[in-house]
Amino acid sequence: MNESTYADKIRTIPMGIISGTVFFVVVVCGGIMKPWDAVISLLANQGLGEEEYNLLARMFGYTLPLAFGFFIVAYVFLSGKHKGFSWDKQLLAVALILWICGVLSKILGLGLSPTFSLGRAYQGQFLLWFSSMVLNGYVHTYGWPLVICALALGIGLAVWFERQTHSLLSESSD
Repeated sequence: MNESTYADKIRTIPMGIISGTVFFVVVVCGGIMKPWDAVISLLANQGLGEEEYNLLARMFGYTLPLAFGFFIVAYVFLSGKHKGFSWDKQLLAVALILWICGVLSKILGLGLSPTFSLGRAYQGQFLLWFSSMVLNGYVHTYGWPLVICALALGIGLAVWFERQTHSLLSESSD
């Protein structure tokens, strides 16, 4: 018996609505457009046009380490692969994924690389210290608006990717 996942619950939402929402969040939080201009752009194109997709791609590239890290985390969450792990292991996994993405971006020179500062010496619970160090690194480098943009982009890409893999798996099982 298969357990229901979050992806099963949101699969009925049209991808156009999800991508339009991601576009709206990114351009408004990123300070690229005013809310009304974003709505007019979406209505004029009846969704996302080439210019809107290019804008999202540029923002994804700029916030690459965080957006890609959020993509991985959101995909794992949507597909239910996190189930069975305790909350502390899930939090550590999220922090490790985001930290590794940040370190790799600095090594490869891709996107806006976060600056992780050890700050205070490690005291107390390692999990909370490490997680706050990763979060602070991204927030101090990106600022909250870009963190929200990267979150929206990562979730949107994870929803799209999950749908693609789900349809491929469904076709192969037929």
